[in-house]
Parts: sequence; structure tokens; C-alpha cells
Amino acid sequence: MQNPREGEFITVKSYKHDGSLHRTWRDSMILKTSDQAIIACNDHTLVTESDGRRWLTREPALLYYHKHYWFNVVTMIRQKGISYYCNLASPYVLDAEALKYIDYDLDIKIFPDGEKRLL
Repeated sequence: MQNPREGEFITVKSYKHDGSLHRTWRDSMILKTSDQAIIACNDHTLVTESDGRRWLTREPALLYYHKHYWFNVVTMIRQKGISYYCNLASPYVLDAEALKYIDYDLDIKIFPDGEKRLL
């Protein structure tokens, strides 16, 4: 599938290693694409959990996904500063439905004060 164009909105879906759907984010806007990576953003985006619970993200976020690297990064822009959330995850795949990846449940968060936490 061809990369989405800058300014287009996509859905992002994360899965567990067993193939089950984990979480869906609606309406992430594409900022930049290349043959290797996609950078997107979202703000107050609808998130749907696998059990059907729904919630909105609380702050603007920048999202980085790569076709070959086994991680993705979410940069959360908050009043108290910027936090980074790095997911150990499969490289993304893109189809007509969504950008998709497998979430391996091993994450690192870096807080605005520089504290690093393995989650």
C-alpha cells in the first residue's frame, strides 16, 4: 500500500503477539512520510480498548513509527514538559484499514525531569 499523504488522517491499531487487538487510536494526522518511517500527531484522540472501553487522549502527541525498527515512540506534550514513551513493538505495517504493529508490553517512559522508568 502507498504511504498516506501529509495532512491525511489514519487509524492506528496495536495488537498483542497472539494476534488479538489491543488498542485503536482514531484520527492521527500524518505530518511526514518516507520509504522507512511515518511521523504523525494527534490530540484528544478517541482510543478504544480491546474490551470496548473508550477514552480520549489528554494532550497533543507526536508519533514515530518505522518499517524496520522494533520500537515506536510517542512524544506527549504537556504543561509540565515533554514526556517520551517508547514501546518495544514490531515494525509497522500499513493497509487500507490502519497502521498496525504488535505491542510487546515492554516500555520505557522518560519524564520531563529526565527520570527514566521501565514499564
